[in-house]
Amino acid sequence: MSWASPKSDEQDLADDVLTWCRITLSKVHKPYGVNSVSLALVAHTGKQHPIANARFSVLEPVDFYAMGPGESGARDVLQAWLREGILSKPGTRLSAVLFAWRDLAQELVQTG
Repeated sequence: MSWASPKSDEQDLADDVLTWCRITLSKVHKPYGVNSVSLALVAHTGKQHPIANARFSVLEPVDFYAMGPGESGARDVLQAWLREGILSKPGTRLSAVLFAWRDLAQELVQTG
């Protein structure tokens, strides 16, 4: 998912990112009991040139609620990037990617 440079504060942007994470996580199938994900956040120019990135590995869906590691980490990073002016540069976008470890588990089981 990708968002244009925020026109408001980091709270709104963080809320948008976390809402997307929660909605996406609520729709995924969890085969073999694997529900771990990794989150990557990337600030980049319109030409996809990375300006900053952050990665959060091996998170559970619950980590995106109640200031768990996913939520607090994403909020901290976005706040820092806004404070440092990274996200206020013209043409800057924020992209988020969730990697579901279930996909890898399913492939490994199916290929034997």
